[in-house]
Amino acid sequence: MFHLLGTLGKLFKLHRVHIDGCVFRLHTGATVAFLMAFCMLLTAKEYVGTPIECYCPTLPKSVVNSFCWVESTFSLRSLFNASYNGSVVYPGAGPGRGDRKYHTYYQWVCFLMFAQALCFYAPRWLWKAWEGGKVPAIVAALDIRSAITKDRADLRSQMADFLVVNMNHNRCYLMKYLFCEALSVLNVVVQVGFTDYVLGGSFLTYGWDLVRWHRGEGREFVSPAVMAFPRIAMCSFFKYGDSGALENREAICVLPLNILNEKLFAFLWFWYVLLLVAGVLTVIYRVLLLLSVPLRRRLLGWRYPDNKRISAVVSAMSAGDVFLLSLVGQNVDSLVFSQLVNEMSRRLVKVAPAVPSAPPLI
Repeated sequence: MFHLLGTLGKLFKLHRVHIDGCVFRLHTGATVAFLMAFCMLLTAKEYVGTPIECYCPTLPKSVVNSFCWVESTFSLRSLFNASYNGSVVYPGAGPGRGDRKYHTYYQWVCFLMFAQALCFYAPRWLWKAWEGGKVPAIVAALDIRSAITKDRADLRSQMADFLVVNMNHNRCYLMKYLFCEALSVLNVVVQVGFTDYVLGGSFLTYGWDLVRWHRGEGREFVSPAVMAFPRIAMCSFFKYGDSGALENREAICVLPLNILNEKLFAFLWFWYVLLLVAGVLTVIYRVLLLLSVPLRRRLLGWRYPDNKRISAVVSAMSAGDVFLLSLVGQNVDSLVFSQLVNEMSRRLVKVAPAVPSAPPLI
């Protein structure tokens, strides 16, 4: 198990150069790591043992286990609260022919989490393909540790020239990133809906139901975790008897995986809510960045305190240029970034009289 987690850590090691925002990294990095770790945990037999253990006195144990694993188990909704009356040994499992709730999800949970990990990584893969290594190349050129002292000024001057010459050519760059961020938010909504479908309608309000139950606000005596992920369920096994008639045998099954499932999906519910809220706010912020020049000044101002120079630079740049410069700023030393902005402001002052233009809207 631990060697698998070590491999996972190498796969999702932190990158020195960030080409995206912290919220986007939560969607495409941390979430993927969580889902892959959960997938490995659920498949580790040394922690959960056999995924299902069924008992039926008249049938071979191995046959019943295989049958109930493939054909699913069920609980009786009318018996979820009956255990407190002493009529059954576990909520939902006991004699009766009430409304059945079938549990068909548990053999698919690992596949579900693996597929979700791929879906959450997709926006990052798309953005890396579109970004094309622009920010890492600029950051590498500005890296004071990889250049000798006499070359640092030349490299900084070349990067300032590059950024000034390519001004107003980065609108598409920002729009592609905004699309990837919006795609990551949409993916959260899709994954919540798909998880709710796989779990038979138990996930959409799962976390909120847990909070209400722990606060004593719910009507149910049994925890929503037990109702969604029962540890003991029933299974109907049909066979032909000695007389040739079809006989029904009821088996009692223990589902050890649900001990983990109830906790993992509770974590995922709150995590998805956090991702959705943070993602929506971030997309709104990006849209405001497109429309507001003062907001762009604030974006760069926290890295560079000279308001006059920042105002001169930002006023001549589009939102895409400011976004690219902000990505560079979060990956280099503050001193290097200040010197880069100084170089750019000097060049913009020189070219401004020759090429008069109104501040770009985006």
